[in-house]
Amino acid sequence: MRRLGEVVPAGRARLRPPEPRPCPAEVPAVADVVSAWIDEIAREPVVLVGHSTGAQAALRVAAARPDLVGALALLGPTFPPEQRRMPALLRAYVRNSRHEPLGLQPAIVPYYLRGGPGELLRFIRSAQRDQPEKLITEIACPVLLARGEHDAFAPQWWVDRLTDAAPKGRSTTAPGAHTFPYQHGGVTASIIAEAAARTGSSGEHRGGRPE
Repeated sequence: MRRLGEVVPAGRARLRPPEPRPCPAEVPAVADVVSAWIDEIAREPVVLVGHSTGAQAALRVAAARPDLVGALALLGPTFPPEQRRMPALLRAYVRNSRHEPLGLQPAIVPYYLRGGPGELLRFIRSAQRDQPEKLITEIACPVLLARGEHDAFAPQWWVDRLTDAAPKGRSTTAPGAHTFPYQHGGVTASIIAEAAARTGSSGEHRGGRPE
């Protein structure tokens, strides 16, 4: 990925925090940490990649510090309005889980246990209070949104709504469900490469699926 220049995963501060944790378990706090990190390490605007609630944090970074972000890749962006209540979110979890690989749980459960149920709930509630459909209208850089074809947390209508709201939005569909980057690394890399290629472009509202 080096040939793409600076590619930064917005979820790194959330998923693999050092001890002690760098910030409270809330989306705005994660965005602040990511902004400070990019400001420290990057020599030029980055391609900022966020998955799931990390996409919400990435949006906040791009809105607050547009000088740091040359393009956004938002993978499985959460949460559509109806999932901002726990019953609907739990139903989406059940639908999505039917399409996730068997090896996913051993990969993610240790991080949930490390954070603890209280911090996990705090983070989810923070993400549910967020309104990415409003924030994305302020994003000046190109934005590429992607969802897995069976993603119940980022349904097609929701991704379409965000794409239409972004001044330079484009969307695509990948195989798999919400955690498609876990199982389809090559497809994910191609999505990030496409986002990087659009840095500084005018953008169009189109849908598609990477080969």
